[in-house]
Amino acid sequence: MDDAGLKQSYQVSAATPATIKFRSGYFPGWAARVDGSRVDVQRSLEGNVQIRVEAGEHSITLRFEETSRHIRALIVSAISLLILGALFFSKRFSSVR
Repeated sequence: MDDAGLKQSYQVSAATPATIKFRSGYFPGWAARVDGSRVDVQRSLEGNVQIRVEAGEHSITLRFEETSRHIRALIVSAISLLILGALFFSKRFSSVR
């Protein structure tokens, strides 16, 4: 239905239990829901996202969510930029006098 971006949705019909492989590259933060229930996301041999589904008709949502690791990295980056900006402006104003 929608196979691009950070939120993707699919309709799947499986005659038997199956492994569904997606084009999205595996990276921590991908979360999958089958018929509204969260399922484990695995890494395929090719390095893509894959999940297991039971036989039947299913609605699948694949979404990239922020993890605590991503949030910590964002905070460290923001603090680093603030420090760099402070050093730049303190150096600039001290050389003007």
